[in-house]
Amino acid sequence: VLARAAQISLTVLNEYLDQMSSSGWIEIEARSSRNYIYKLTSLGLQHWNELFFAMSREVIQFYGQVKAEFRTRLRNHQENGVSRVVFFGAAETGELVFTASNELGLEVIGIVDNDPERQGKTLGGMKIQSPDMIESLKPDAVIVTSFGHIEEIEEQVKYLEGYGIQVLRL
Repeated sequence: VLARAAQISLTVLNEYLDQMSSSGWIEIEARSSRNYIYKLTSLGLQHWNELFFAMSREVIQFYGQVKAEFRTRLRNHQENGVSRVVFFGAAETGELVFTASNELGLEVIGIVDNDPERQGKTLGGMKIQSPDMIESLKPDAVIVTSFGHIEEIEEQVKYLEGYGIQVLRL
């Protein structure tokens, strides 16, 4: 069951468990010939915390690098005359782009998303709306902040270009 859940072979799982046990990170208690309980030791918890903080440092560094790249891309749009924008996409990428935009003074006048579960919630203090609201907001541009459905979103809003609203990618 554990090997299946971890999506690794039983042989690999047993090797990992042997290594963790010999390192003192886990204790293995046999309930029967096929049923075991694995307990994290205090040494194992210490090691887990070390791994967690090391990974967290890397993620935070990467976050900073991605935010800087988003800021650069948004600044390029700003230098090309875009000042009032609607962001299309309110997931994690949208949050990061919103944070980067605040540092530039870019006027974000709306955030939209196709997901009804996100609509009505807030991101950065702004209410997430349906894409139907874009035209009434009268932005200079819609910036697609979603990476998952870029082409679909661009197709969905390309009609806005007829109203003088640019559709841009990050």
